[in-house]
Amino acid sequence: MAQADLLPPVEDYHISSSHDPSAQALHKIITEKHARHNTMWDMGMFPINIPDEHRNLAVHTLHTYHHVSSLYMLGASPEKLHEVYTTDLMKMVEWPKPQLHLTKDNWRQHLGDKAHAAAYIDFFTRELAAHDGDWKKVIQMYLFEGAEPLANGLVGDLTHPLIHLGYAYEMQSKEVGMEALVAAIHYHDLHRYLDDDDDDKLPAPSLENACADPMDVVRRIRHDDRLDGAVSEQGRQNIVPLFENYEG
Repeated sequence: MAQADLLPPVEDYHISSSHDPSAQALHKIITEKHARHNTMWDMGMFPINIPDEHRNLAVHTLHTYHHVSSLYMLGASPEKLHEVYTTDLMKMVEWPKPQLHLTKDNWRQHLGDKAHAAAYIDFFTRELAAHDGDWKKVIQMYLFEGAEPLANGLVGDLTHPLIHLGYAYEMQSKEVGMEALVAAIHYHDLHRYLDDDDDDKLPAPSLENACADPMDVVRRIRHDDRLDGAVSEQGRQNIVPLFENYEG
């Protein structure tokens, strides 16, 4: 098995306790957005009442965290952060009223249904309070424990849940962390490669060509001539056909 190239850890920005004006501005923005605006990033895909003129813009709702957090890390002033946030506000959709009450007994019953995103954010917020604000403990519980942990949902939607989770740890933000859990409720079909041992369509796992370096996997895909001509144009629409036609 190839030796993995170890990446250096990223810096943690403890924005909630920092005295830096830009960190304080970012924390205020994140807190406000978390309380008001829906996490989902492609509202055109989900049966939620959104004005037609906003459907193509709602993609910015999730990305706003990534936008302002990256600007902060690049040294943006509080004024610039607020300017960007104010611009993005015009494209955001507020949380709808939850349509059901989720509990520890039924929260798995609606995995994949983003129409209930508001119910999930309410549920995870209550879980956060029940664990005395220890957001990392709540993430550990729901991402990695149980037969079908939410970690298997991190691969959905072009890995946006995973990206969101990364920003949560980098900014040390419980708000972004809870929304990463909500993003992970979307069980994309790819999760079956991780947790569906009974899927007879999948090839049996083998260690013959296993590797520990993710970049080695990328290099192998790049040089795999079986994928030559597999797609005619770039885009997320290629994901499903690629797995349907080249699985195994």
